[in-house]
Amino acid sequence: MLHIYWIKPKGKALTSQTKRWLDHLKKENVRVDFSEISSSEENSSHPFFNPSELKHSHAVFLSGFSHSNYSEIIKALKQWAGSQRFPLPMCLVSEGPQAENLETVIALGFDDLVITSESVVPVLERIKLHQHHIQNLLKMEKLIQEQNAKNAKTETILGQREEFLSVCAHDLRSPLGLIQSSLSLVLNSSEGNLTEIQKELIHRAKRQSGDAINLVNDLLDVMSFEQGLKPQYQLFSLDSLLRPFHQDYQFQALQKGIHFHYSNSLIDWRVLADSDRIKQLMQNLVVNAMKFTEKGKNIFLNVSQFQGRRKSDPPYPMLVVSIKDEGRGIPQKELQKIFDRFTQIKEHSRSEGRGLGLTVAKQISTLHDGNIWVESEEGQGSTFFVLFPHVISRTMSSDFGGRPHELRKILVIESSEKRRENTFEILKRWGYEVLFGNDGVDAVTLTFHHLPQLVILNEGLSKMGEAQVVDTLKSDPLTAAIKVVLAGDNSKKFDVDDYDFPFDGFLKLPFTQEIFENLLRDLEFSPTDDRKKVA
Repeated sequence: MLHIYWIKPKGKALTSQTKRWLDHLKKENVRVDFSEISSSEENSSHPFFNPSELKHSHAVFLSGFSHSNYSEIIKALKQWAGSQRFPLPMCLVSEGPQAENLETVIALGFDDLVITSESVVPVLERIKLHQHHIQNLLKMEKLIQEQNAKNAKTETILGQREEFLSVCAHDLRSPLGLIQSSLSLVLNSSEGNLTEIQKELIHRAKRQSGDAINLVNDLLDVMSFEQGLKPQYQLFSLDSLLRPFHQDYQFQALQKGIHFHYSNSLIDWRVLADSDRIKQLMQNLVVNAMKFTEKGKNIFLNVSQFQGRRKSDPPYPMLVVSIKDEGRGIPQKELQKIFDRFTQIKEHSRSEGRGLGLTVAKQISTLHDGNIWVESEEGQGSTFFVLFPHVISRTMSSDFGGRPHELRKILVIESSEKRRENTFEILKRWGYEVLFGNDGVDAVTLTFHHLPQLVILNEGLSKMGEAQVVDTLKSDPLTAAIKVVLAGDNSKKFDVDDYDFPFDGFLKLPFTQEIFENLLRDLEFSPTDDRKKVA
C-alpha cells in the first residue's frame, strides 16, 4: 500500500474536484493521512506534522498555501530530515495547469506538480519513479561523503608522513655531515696512530655516512619536486655539461675497472633547462649504471637527435641522451615500476641505494616537459633514454628572409586560445605570417627556430619571465637583432614605466591597425607595399 502524507491549511476544505480525485486514489489502494496547519504553526519551532506518520510515508503532498508558505514548509521538512535532500518525493497539488507552472514549482523545491484533473495511475507511477531517483541520489551522496571522508583522512596521513620525512631529513642532514667531517678529521690527524683495522672501520663509517647523506638529499629532492619546485631555466651547451661530467665519472669508473665512453656529434646544440638539475639527473643514471656493471664491462653515454611525430611535439628536432650499461638487465615485469619510489629490483635488492635515484631522475625530466624510459633485457644490460624537448641548434638557418628591417614573420607568445583568436589572428589578415607559443620557454626556442623579425610577449609568462626571455634573446648574436615587444591589457592598467629591462617597444591591448603600424615605425621597420588594409 502506498502511503501519502498530505499537508494543507487548517480549516480550508478540499474542493469537490479534489475530493473526487482523492476517492480515485483510495480505489488504487493508496492511504492518505492529512496534516492541517495554521499560519502561526508554520513559523513555530515545534513540528507542525506527525513525525511517526511522516516517517512511514512514501510521498508528501502540499496544497492550498502561498508560495512563501510552501518555501517555509519545505525548509522545515528538510530540517527535520537533517538533509538538503528530503528523502520522500514532495508534490504540489493543484486543480489545473493554469494555476501553477511546473518550472516555478520545481524552483520552490518540489519534485513534481500533481493536477487533480489528470488520471491517478500515471501520478502514482511518477511518484514511484521519484522515490527510486531520490533513493539513488541519497545512496550516491552517502558514498560521496564516505569517499570524501576517506580522502580527507588519507590526505591527512600523507601530509603527516611528508612532514615527518621532511623534518627527519632536515634534522638528519646536519648531524650526518658533522659525523662525516669528524671522521675525515680523525683520519687526517691520526694517520700514524691508527692500525689498518681502525683505518678500515673509519673509512667504512665515512662511506656509510656519505650514503646516508645522499639518501637524505634524495628524500628532500623528491618532496621538493612533488610540492611544485620549478626549474631555473637557462640556455647552455649540453656538451659543456656532459664532457667534464664524463671526465669526473670516468675516473671513478676506472677505479672499479669499468670503461666509461662518451660520444656526442652535436656539440654545438644547446638546451634550455636547469643545468644543476640536469647534472643531478645524469649523475643518478650513471651511478645507477655503475652499480650494476661488473669489472671489465662498459658504460656508454651518447647524445643523438630525435624528431617528434606527435602534434604536441615541437617543430624542431629534440635531443636524446642515452646511458647504456652491460649489467645484469632488468626483468620485463619490473620495467613498469622501475621509476617508482623506493623500488628496487628483487634480484638486485642487495645492491647499495634505497631506490630513490631513478625516481628523482624521472621527476627532473617531467619538470622539464621531457621523458625518460628504459629498454632492457636480462643478461644483456639496460639503456636509459632521456628526452630534452627544449633544444636550440647552431645549425639552424640565420637567414631572416626579406629585406633588412622588413617585417614578415611575427611570433606571439600567448597561452589563451581565445585571446589568440580575438586579439592576434587579425595580424594574418593584415598580411603577416603569425606563429604562436605558450610560455617563456616557447618564446626562446621558437624564436631561435623560426627567426621572426618581431616577437610579442604577453605579460605574465610562465616557466620563464619576460625579463629572462629578453635577456636570453638579446645576449645571443643570432637573435640580438630581433625586435621584442611587451603586450599588456589596458583593463589591467598596463604601465610601461613598471619595466626597466630592454624591450624594444610596448603594445597596449586591444590594438588597431593604425596603432600597430605606429609601433612598427617606432621599431624602424620598413614599409611594404603588399600589406592589407582592413577596415
